[in-house]
Amino acid sequence: MPALKEYTCPNCRRLTILDSTRPLEDQKCHLCTEALLVNKGVVRWRSGATITPDAEAWLAASNSESVARSHEKWLLRVTILIGVIVLLVFGWMGIRLIAKDDITTPSRPAFVPLPAPPYYDPKSLANEVLTANSADELLPLMRQGPGVREMMATWRFPLGGRVQTVSPVQVFEGHSLQRVNLTLESGRHLRLFVDNSNGKYLADWPSFVGASDLTMAQLLQQRPTSPVLMRVLVAATDHAVAPFENARKWFCIRIFAPGQEESCYGYLALDNPVLASLTKRIPLHSERATPEDRAENEGVALPLALRVAFPKNGTSADQVEVLEVLGHGWFIP
Repeated sequence: MPALKEYTCPNCRRLTILDSTRPLEDQKCHLCTEALLVNKGVVRWRSGATITPDAEAWLAASNSESVARSHEKWLLRVTILIGVIVLLVFGWMGIRLIAKDDITTPSRPAFVPLPAPPYYDPKSLANEVLTANSADELLPLMRQGPGVREMMATWRFPLGGRVQTVSPVQVFEGHSLQRVNLTLESGRHLRLFVDNSNGKYLADWPSFVGASDLTMAQLLQQRPTSPVLMRVLVAATDHAVAPFENARKWFCIRIFAPGQEESCYGYLALDNPVLASLTKRIPLHSERATPEDRAENEGVALPLALRVAFPKNGTSADQVEVLEVLGHGWFIP
């Protein structure tokens, strides 16, 4: 009576049935019909061999080897799958990090179009600011800040002029602050910043009028060696004079203010990383800039809020060092 056993075919690697009472070399796989015994370094049975302890051991070894190979293949597939998953995870994390690096703080404020019409008329608000007859009349329209009332004490009221055109309102991304560019009937350009404070829209007066610690005449007369705040217009120029004669170390700009005849030269240290982006923007406002480059600016000038000071050992009456850029335009966050 035949003794049937399961056996892994060395050809198709599937389980088949063999008769252990017959020589293995005389049997074939019932699935692929190939001989069950192939000469691959194994000891062949003798033609007349029947079931013996050696044969049983050989069969067991053959099946164990096949199972081990199956386990090896399974482990290899699992290892490859885990490797692919790990690569995908690290790739996704890398993309997120790169994207995060790209979304760094811009060198200029990020403005986006206002998603809905403002709940105020920017032209009317600007005209109210321009026609106010006193600081007390103006304060209810103002976004409050340190020293605002004190600055107003040096201004004449009304400020004068009326608004002719108004640009579309823009907002800081993720911020309640809004900006609108105005053109007065006199042709002067102003930027009005408006803050939504609990549903009440208030204008930022210092950036609107260009309020500074000193007028240009006072700056040149007093020659302060400590930093002072100046809201001014700047344009690139070339005036390399001691102690700023080294053009590889200093970047020169012309500084002036609207409605004031006086002006001076400012110098930015090229090794100051805070001023690095500014030295790339200002050349667009030089007299050699194309009209396209200056289309969104006031003529050839760039409005900036700066802290400046005279060198302690300087002898020139119209040369200051730019120590800090406080805002983009005249608005200081």
